[in-house]
This record gives sequence, structure tokens and C-alpha cells, in this order.
Amino acid sequence: KAMAAHCKEINIEFMCTPFDVESVEFLAPFVRRMKVGSGCRKPEIMEAIYRTELPMLVSTGMSNLNDLQWVVDSKPDAVDLTLLQCTSCYPCATEDANLRAMVALRNRYFCKVGLSDHTLSVIAPALAVSMGATIIEKHLTFDRNAEGPDHKASLEPDEFRQMVGNVREAEKLLGDGEKKVLPCEARLREQWYVQ
Repeated sequence: KAMAAHCKEINIEFMCTPFDVESVEFLAPFVRRMKVGSGCRKPEIMEAIYRTELPMLVSTGMSNLNDLQWVVDSKPDAVDLTLLQCTSCYPCATEDANLRAMVALRNRYFCKVGLSDHTLSVIAPALAVSMGATIIEKHLTFDRNAEGPDHKASLEPDEFRQMVGNVREAEKLLGDGEKKVLPCEARLREQWYVQ
């Protein structure tokens, strides 16, 4: 409760991953969406989350497309679903990130996709955004050598800042997708354009 209040005070979204039904029920009033960890895709947890009708982020580590079918099939229509490409290795080697799996998830399930990234790369999230990711999950630590399971797969603050900058640049580079003459082209168009 204190962390949720602090996040509200500094205007960042509070998120927390529930690992059991009781945690889902406890967290529901404090979060705008529920994150389901790769190891938490159990029917009783999923059903509890469905009852909240909150948007869901479902991590897909340790699974193939067939393993995820029941998650999509059992989801009520009212629940907004985003599947997160995830490789459950901590840290994840660059060659195991498999960002193209987001395309396979989107093509099979017709849902939003994102990336739960455990690599130490500061460009993987920007590449994921360029491939259509709407959510990026990346671990942050003050010290990668600290004790605990996630520190080794986390970015330190300067790296995290660089990663966010890369994502923001990727968003700008993608543009709006409309092919049109831009103001920066107008003068050259007048000189060179032949119809």
C-alpha cells in the first residue's frame, strides 16, 4: 500500500505481479493492469485476474504457442490482453531473446504484444518497439552485483536511461506511417519534383 501511494505521489504507475489468488485480490484496487509472470499462468490465478476485468500483461517465458492457447481461449472478451515475448533466462543471452516471436504471437492470437526483456541490451527494447511492442518490461537495479535473483538480469541507472532514450528515438523514427510530403522536403520538392 505504501509503495502504491508513493508511486501515485510521484506520478508513475504502480505495478506488481501476483503469485497467488490472494495477491490478485489484494492488488486489484492498487493497479491499473495485472502482470502475469511466466511461472504464474495457472488457471486459478488467471481466473482471479479475469474477474478483476483489468487489462492483462502475460509473460510467455518457458512456453510455445500451443502452451498459450488456453490463456487466449479462456480470456473473457472484456479483458484487454498483451502477450509479452519472454525468455526466462537471467540474464538472457542476446541470441536467445528471439524478438521475432512477438510477430508469431501477434499473428496467431491477434492481440497486442510486448517484451519482457532479461538481456543486458540497451537496444533490444527499441528494436521491439520497431516491431510493434506496446509494452516493455525491463528490470532496474542500483547494483548488478547485489544479492537476489533479478539483479544480474537488470540494467543499472545509466544503462536504463540510455535504453529509454533508445526507445524514445525509435518511436520518433517510426513516425505516423502516413506517406506525405514533409515540411523539411518542401523546398527541395519545388526544385526537383517532376510530375
